[in-house]
Amino acid sequence: MRTTICFRAMIWLLGKRAGERLHIVNLSLNGLEYVNTSVTFQLTPSAFVLCYGCSVTRCVGVWNTTNMKQFLHYVHDNPSICPALIGFELGNELFTHLDINTNIADIVELVNIVNAIWNGETAGGSDTSMAVYGPSTDHCLDGQPFAFMNATRHQITGYTYHSYPNRNNINAGNLLNKTWLEQGIIQNDLHAHSIECIRAWQKTGQTAGMKLWVTETNSAYAIDQSPQGPILNRFLNGFWYLNSLAQYAATDAVTMHGRWCMSSGNAFGLVNDTQTLPLQHHLLEGGSEVESTGTYAVSTDYYVAVLYKRLVGEKVLPVTISSWIGGDGATVYAFCGAVPHLPAGSVVYVITNPTTDEVHVQVSGEASGTRQEYILTAGNSPGGNSTLMHSPTVRLNGDILPLFPGDTDFPPLDPRQYTTEDKQQAQQIVVMPPLSYGFVVLPQPAPSIPVCQP
Repeated sequence: MRTTICFRAMIWLLGKRAGERLHIVNLSLNGLEYVNTSVTFQLTPSAFVLCYGCSVTRCVGVWNTTNMKQFLHYVHDNPSICPALIGFELGNELFTHLDINTNIADIVELVNIVNAIWNGETAGGSDTSMAVYGPSTDHCLDGQPFAFMNATRHQITGYTYHSYPNRNNINAGNLLNKTWLEQGIIQNDLHAHSIECIRAWQKTGQTAGMKLWVTETNSAYAIDQSPQGPILNRFLNGFWYLNSLAQYAATDAVTMHGRWCMSSGNAFGLVNDTQTLPLQHHLLEGGSEVESTGTYAVSTDYYVAVLYKRLVGEKVLPVTISSWIGGDGATVYAFCGAVPHLPAGSVVYVITNPTTDEVHVQVSGEASGTRQEYILTAGNSPGGNSTLMHSPTVRLNGDILPLFPGDTDFPPLDPRQYTTEDKQQAQQIVVMPPLSYGFVVLPQPAPSIPVCQP
């Protein structure tokens, strides 16, 4: 099952519409009060994140839901706030602050409040009722996920958790280590221990129809603490991003992958407003300053996300490596192509080469037509080759993609085409340059893959 890409906004209580503010005064949070809470959002969300917590190690007292009810009534009575609203997630990382029984009681209380206010109305023009997700945890151990799912399996829509497998990113080398890329993201996730949340869901949540969502993830939770240089908004992060997307899809459990975050005032942001981030106006490109030519600056992961969304379909295909030509350091995943962006029956390979060697990948299913390649490599770096992986720009098939893509000049992101006359095409050899990642599309694989046919 392919995971849906989601970019969770770094905002928890959202305003009336883009650019406006909503003030919530005396918002009661488990016996504590936040006064004059004020937030702004720039991008239309599909779900609100209801954040309650406290500034001490553990919250105490009964949750005073008075202001929460007022807020939810306001959202309900003003549908223009978010026409595509599908539900609410109660968070953030509550297992740290609340015992398991309180967590369960609070999520059930929210379900009852939402059901009473929406009273059977459907969400966002869909045919489903308003959803409630939780607990937005980053802790999958000690049996807590199973206990939570088991107690709420018939009340909440989905279980949500966070994962930052490389933790503080001090060891940036993990992102170029094939063993870590294959085993350290889910199986040996040292931050959230993601595999335990998946196993708990398989035991109890799955049979109840509960969804399992990773609503917050990135390679690390620390901003640019690596001694080698920035990571989260640089080319290097794409090695984690593509492997994470593909591996969560292959679990057939996690159906939403929420990269933290869509927009922010720091390196986490996939897209950042240059008007509010002066430092983004002048980014080094080959040693010289580049003026912003658009409203938003994008990270290299932005283009990874766009291409993944366009090309990768919902069905995961098994991959068998019979032998390697050249180095053996690449990771390879296969999917049915995304229709209608690609023709029905097409196959897409997702490949990363984190090594300094050129890797030749011989893909099965010689195409009767063309092969399409989208190979991403690092853009220019002010420090030369020694800092190339920390480049803020990315190349698609050798061409630099813009940092500031405007609404009218967004790059077409065209593939490199190999015809049947091409020697590489005849042998189905994909050449992955050193330190690269990308997508290979077989529009007409032969023999055809039945599971990819309509």
